[in-house]
Amino acid sequence: AVVSTQSTGDLRTGLVERSMSSSDQGPKLCGDALAIRGDLCVTGSLLPDNAIELWSLKEGKRISVLPYESPRLRGQYIHVVKFCNGTKNIVAGSAVCHDAQVISVEDRKVVARIDGYKRSVSSLAVCESGKIAVGGSGSYISLVETMNSPFFLEEEHSGNQPWNCEN
Repeated sequence: AVVSTQSTGDLRTGLVERSMSSSDQGPKLCGDALAIRGDLCVTGSLLPDNAIELWSLKEGKRISVLPYESPRLRGQYIHVVKFCNGTKNIVAGSAVCHDAQVISVEDRKVVARIDGYKRSVSSLAVCESGKIAVGGSGSYISLVETMNSPFFLEEEHSGNQPWNCEN
């Protein structure tokens, strides 16, 4: 059975507060591909196309489908999504593209790519300062220090040095 509606509830009362649906089905989800910030919700799914959806929690409706640039025959197949820089951008990781991409919500386009992975990207952490940690099936974590440069540099994190989210 296909579920065409996703609901959000209040854990304190156990009551459903809002539901989200669209004419062609409700949000499609995979793994850690769900993020909420204010009245916005972003979802990601293991679909070849249209895998990232932006939702209004207030209206319970899909606002838009966001792009994820992938090689022609590979598809998108999103494992994880997070908001970054408030709700200005979304960062998403793919199971088959072996990268993470930063997507502008307003412009609805990919504004940066964090690549070089040999395997899927399934983990993302975003600090309030805008720093991003990206990981997955590989043996390293990429730490993105700035959102202002068009391309990001990767650095191996040994685990011995703490990463400071405050700066």
